[in-house]
Formats: sequence, structure tokens, C-alpha cells
Amino acid sequence: MVYLIFAITGFLVGIISSLLGIGGGVILVPLFWHIFPKLGISEPLSVKSSIATSLSLITCMSLSSSRVHLQRGTISYRTILKVGVASFAGVVIGSIAVSSNVNPDTLKKLFSILLIIVSLRLLKEPPERKSRNVKPILPISGFLSGVVSSSLGIGGGVVANPLLFSFTKLKSYEVVAVGSAITFLNAFFGTVSYIALNQVNQKAFLGPIFLPAFIATLPSAVIGSKIGARLSYRVNRIALKRVFSLILIAVALKLILK
Repeated sequence: MVYLIFAITGFLVGIISSLLGIGGGVILVPLFWHIFPKLGISEPLSVKSSIATSLSLITCMSLSSSRVHLQRGTISYRTILKVGVASFAGVVIGSIAVSSNVNPDTLKKLFSILLIIVSLRLLKEPPERKSRNVKPILPISGFLSGVVSSSLGIGGGVVANPLLFSFTKLKSYEVVAVGSAITFLNAFFGTVSYIALNQVNQKAFLGPIFLPAFIATLPSAVIGSKIGARLSYRVNRIALKRVFSLILIAVALKLILK
């Protein structure tokens, strides 16, 4: 039954990620936090495992979209290099922080605050764009999003994309492309860091990644992302954003008040 929940959630994550352009970590991490202890995973390990498993799934889901943008020439290898080095540094710092003796309740509260910020951004339509071309913003975006990504198990686009919109003259589709690359790099470096820094001597684990959850979630997430891409041309995205934002607020409050 639990693995059916993982599969259904993966499907929904794929659809929502494609429709709203956000990473699946805001859904996956709270779900894993809730279910992993019920599967006998200890509380400290369940927090690290939830983050690492989420990052590994985001790595796979964001790889294809990043490749498409790269093949179309929307982003360059030079841009990826600028972002990638900074992202790696941010991810290492975030991963080391979580791999130390960080209070799980503190992480949950931080994640709850992030959920509320994301939900408020979804409720509010972006104002007319007035950007400035600040050259160091690419590595800054990579670094900051890397820290947040590896600390909380998300892709980091919620941090990087607003910075790119506000402080660069990139066009909207270029911001989406760069954000996609940042999401992949953050998730990939984060996954590798968690495996390297956290050895778990238990079956069904690769580092702290809980493989049954990964295997059960990924196929349906890929299918859902393809369906979501098609639905994006038919669904009222503004109404969907508002409904989803209310769900995120409810999840955040549950984590805070638990």
C-alpha cells in the first residue's frame, strides 16, 4: 500500500512540476518525512533519507529537460560551468550541515517556511519585470540555490529563478532553461554528496537514499511529467496555482504544529 502511495505521488509530482514549473521536492520531502518512520526508519535517518531520496528523483526528472534546452542552444556550456562550480560549493556546504548533528525539527521548520514562501509566490502573479544585468548573479544563484537545495531536498529553482528574473536581462524562456540546468546540477551534486557523506549499513539503502521509494516513485513521475506538459496548454494555470498554494500552506502548518 505504501509503495502504491509513492507511485501515485510520483505521478502527481510529475504533472504538477510540468504545469507549474516547480521542483517536486516541495511534495516529496514532506511525504517521505511522514512515511519513512512508519517503515521503521529512525527519525534522524528519515530526515536525511527524505532529502537524499528527493534529490535523486529530481536529478532524474530534471535531466531530460536540461538536455533539451542544451540541444536547442538556449543555454551554453559556458553558462553551465559558471553555475556548476558555484552550485557544487553551495551543495557541499548544505550537505555537510545536514550530515552533521542538525536537529530534525529545525530542518522541518525551515522547510515549512520555504513552503509558505513558495505558496505565496504562486498566489501572486509576478509584476512587470524590471531587470538589471548584474554579471555575478549566475554564480550567486548557483551557490545560494545549492545551499537551499541540499539542505531541504528541493531543486533550488525557487531560489535561482527569482534572482535571474530580477538581476539579469535574460528572456523568460532563457531563465527557465538556466533554472532547469541549476535544478539538475543542484540535485545531482546533492545526491552524490549525500551518498559520500552518509554511509548507511542497512539493506535497501544507497547511502541515505531509500531505494524502494526511489524505484516506486520514478517511473510514474516520468509519465506524469509528460502528461503535465500536454495539459499545460489546456488547464487554467492561475486557478491551479492558487489551489496548489493552499495545499502547500496546509502542509507547512502541519509540519510546524506537529
